[in-house]
Amino acid sequence: MNRLAPILARREYGPGTYISRVEEHRGKDLFIYRIGLKIPIEIADAKDYYQIIRKLPDIEEIRFEMIDSGKFTYKMRSFEEFTEALKRRDFQTNQMLERELVKNTYEAIARIPNVANTMTPFMEISNSFRFRDRLELKELERSRKNKEQISNYIGFMVRSGYLVKEGNFIYPTSKLKDNLEGDPSHFSVKLIGDMLKTGYVDLMRLLHLSGLKPYFSAAYSYYMPSSEARKLLKMGIDNLSFYHRKIYRSGVNRIKLQNHVSMLSEVDILSVKDRMIMGKESLLEKQLSTLDSFTSCYV
Repeated sequence: MNRLAPILARREYGPGTYISRVEEHRGKDLFIYRIGLKIPIEIADAKDYYQIIRKLPDIEEIRFEMIDSGKFTYKMRSFEEFTEALKRRDFQTNQMLERELVKNTYEAIARIPNVANTMTPFMEISNSFRFRDRLELKELERSRKNKEQISNYIGFMVRSGYLVKEGNFIYPTSKLKDNLEGDPSHFSVKLIGDMLKTGYVDLMRLLHLSGLKPYFSAAYSYYMPSSEARKLLKMGIDNLSFYHRKIYRSGVNRIKLQNHVSMLSEVDILSVKDRMIMGKESLLEKQLSTLDSFTSCYV
């Protein structure tokens, strides 16, 4: 089986497959061979070119089960199922890395003026509790044309533990009160940062706050290829635009991208010198830790 399993994997799934680990079950009546894949990746920045092999372990499996004394039968999924499993793994890896970047940059992102503007409805609701103990839902609905939108904002704050809804009124929780009682000069940045940290997915998918995405996607378009190269790359704006299209399957206006990078450099997530974009070693190390939990890479 040790010789047969890799042959079956290569025959069904193609070159680059390997046995990532073997499991024994039921007193050696069942052997499970986990199948991984080595993927060649090409990465280029403004200065250098890198060829990387990314190893993705445990994508699929081959099961050898004893049916008679000393005789085994095997089961393995089709090439199409293997391809779908590979797509899921790639999606999960990107999702985890993007969330890790959000977790490690939310405080800085919250200081960007455009992000603060996007989060204005949450600030309006929160600041109201500086002057009263409760808010009537109808009053909030009258404050904005889109009643469904304000309902979504309130729902997010309830789910995130900032508000409690009782009948036709909402009340601040101790979590929101603690923020309100803190340093007023840092209130909005701290609260926005906390919301980004714990509710980024909710904010993007349910509330469609598009003002948040460009900054995270610009940062991720830098740190993802840098993570694969395992070093801080030196990118021109064209390099960054290329990786943005590759990761998100969509282009981005060059002028807007330059502005997003400039804003990110002002809050110390990226840096720009001599028209070259570079990242921060501390952020890269955290990205690598997350990447290595899903894959292993070597140059």
